[in-house]
Amino acid sequence: MWEQKFELDSLAYPIVLAWSYWKATGDSSIFTGDESLGFDRALETMEREQDHARNSKYTHKELRDDSGAQQPNPVAYTGMIWTGFRPSDDACKYNYLIPSEMMAVVALGDLEEIERVVYRNLIKSNRAKTLRSEVQDGIQKYGEVFTPNYGYIYAYEVDGLGHQTFMDDANIPSLLSAPYFGYTKTDSFVYKNTRRFLLSKDDPYYYVGSIARGIGSAHTSDGYVWPLALIVQGLTSTSDSERRDVLGQLLASDPGDHLLHESFDPNDPGRFSRKDFGWPNALFSEFVLTTFNGIRPQPMGDTSDLEFRGE
Repeated sequence: MWEQKFELDSLAYPIVLAWSYWKATGDSSIFTGDESLGFDRALETMEREQDHARNSKYTHKELRDDSGAQQPNPVAYTGMIWTGFRPSDDACKYNYLIPSEMMAVVALGDLEEIERVVYRNLIKSNRAKTLRSEVQDGIQKYGEVFTPNYGYIYAYEVDGLGHQTFMDDANIPSLLSAPYFGYTKTDSFVYKNTRRFLLSKDDPYYYVGSIARGIGSAHTSDGYVWPLALIVQGLTSTSDSERRDVLGQLLASDPGDHLLHESFDPNDPGRFSRKDFGWPNALFSEFVLTTFNGIRPQPMGDTSDLEFRGE
C-alpha cells in the first residue's frame, strides 16, 4: 500500500490463507461480511486487469518500457491478469507474470468454493470459476514455451506479443514453488522441464558458490543466493538426498546468529542482506516439520480438475 505497487500475488495470498485455514480447521467463522467485501474487491481488480489497456488507470513511476519511457511495455489480451510488479517489489518487464498467474489460478479456485459453499453466492462463484479458466488457458497458450535444450518450460514473464523472459526469482510465488502453493504436481511434465532449467547455469539468477548454490534475485546483490529459494527447492524435491543436501546448505549459511537472511554470498555467508527477515525462518521451520518430522503440509488449493500439457 505504501509503495502503491500492484502485485497480483498480493490479491491471491489472503484468499489462499483463508481457504487453507478453513480446510485445516473447519472453522468458517472467519468468512464475515467484511471478508466478503475484501474478496469482492480482489475479484473486481483481477477482472479489470485482464484488459489493462482498456479498463485500468493504474500506473507507477517505476514502470518503464524498453525505450526507458515512464510507462509499461505493451501487452496483448491473453485472458491472464496484468500485474505491475513481481513479488520481489521489482517492476515487471513483461506484465503477465506466470508464477503470479499460477497463484491466481489457485486462489480463484479457492474463492469459487468459498463463494459457493460458505456465502452461497453462485454468481460470484461462477465469476471466479470463469476467470480461473481464462487465466489457466492463457498460461497454457502463452506461458508454456518450447526450448531446444529443455522442451516445453514455463516462461517467467510474457506479454502475449511473442516476448518472454526465461528465469526465476527467489520470491514466492516463483516458478520453482508452483507445486508448493498447489498449482501443479512435482511430477508434471512441464514443471520437471522447467525445474531442470531453473536449477542450471542457463537460469541467469542461479548462482554457485563453495558453500551453497541456488536461485537469487535482481532485488539483491548479483551472485547472492536466497534461502527462500533453497527452502522451496527442498519443499518441492522428490529426492531425499536433494532434500538433505538443501538442509546442509541452509545450515552452512548460518553466519553465527542462527538465523536465515534475505540473501547471502554463497562463498561467504557472513555477507548477507537483511539482518531480520522472518519469512525464510518461518518457511525453514515448515520445511523441517513437513519434510523431516512427518507433519502434514497445509492445504493450499486444488487444481486436479485442470488439464496440463503432457498429462
